[in-house]
Amino acid sequence: MLQSTPHYHMVDFSGGAVKNDLQGTQSISRAITILRILSERERFGWRLVDLAARCGWSRPTTHRILTVLQRERLVRQREEDRRYQLGPLAFELGLAVSPYMLFQHAAHDTVQGIARRFRTQAIVYTYSGLDTVCAACDGVSPYPSGLEVGTRLPLVCNVGGVAMLAALPPDRCTILVTASEQLARERGLSTMKTLGQMITRARAQGYALNLGKMTRGVNSFGLALFSHQKLFGALAIAGTAEAFPVERTEEVIAAMREAARILEQTAASHGIRGDD
Repeated sequence: MLQSTPHYHMVDFSGGAVKNDLQGTQSISRAITILRILSERERFGWRLVDLAARCGWSRPTTHRILTVLQRERLVRQREEDRRYQLGPLAFELGLAVSPYMLFQHAAHDTVQGIARRFRTQAIVYTYSGLDTVCAACDGVSPYPSGLEVGTRLPLVCNVGGVAMLAALPPDRCTILVTASEQLARERGLSTMKTLGQMITRARAQGYALNLGKMTRGVNSFGLALFSHQKLFGALAIAGTAEAFPVERTEEVIAAMREAARILEQTAASHGIRGDD
């Protein structure tokens, strides 16, 4: 069952009968939590005090885990400001996941094509628990903060996430929305206005449409992506309301469906399978 805490699937093992085994499992889970949270602000890094607060742990506990991860090169600490970031081993391990690396390279070509066609930003997100992760993007972002490969955002914070939520069974969707909204609040992020209505409409139409509900003057469109009949991500494009008035929806979605077909074929050919 999903936990409504910033620790994603963390389990509280304190006071268990098999305490040693559970403590070992807890340590692994905590290390994974830190790595995931570090990826949320990879460019800016994390101060120890902020990271401990984000994890909900004491500073000594957080520092102890970071020390081990630094020793293993999964985490590094910048010399200039002592902020923590993901380390080189995280990159090296990712290179070994060849199906996803090959998919990412192929996806960029597809994303670039649709971004150039509409002269806007196109994005491929992957589905990651309570989050979306930017796997490929191209074009000029209409958003002030921009977006780059590796950006991790809660499902409820972008149109790609809405498309994914709408593609899931309603009971699972409800659980994920609740947990993802709490995660967004803990990170100080805005969520989609009228989210429930957007999900219902996306489920009926087969695509997600956001008409300025996240950022005024910016319209965005999202299509869920499947591999082997399982959800693995979403394709999204976003642009100004002037460039993408609602009257262009049919044109935009038709182009996105063709791009999505290519992305799904590419994912399946590389053996990528979505989540249940």
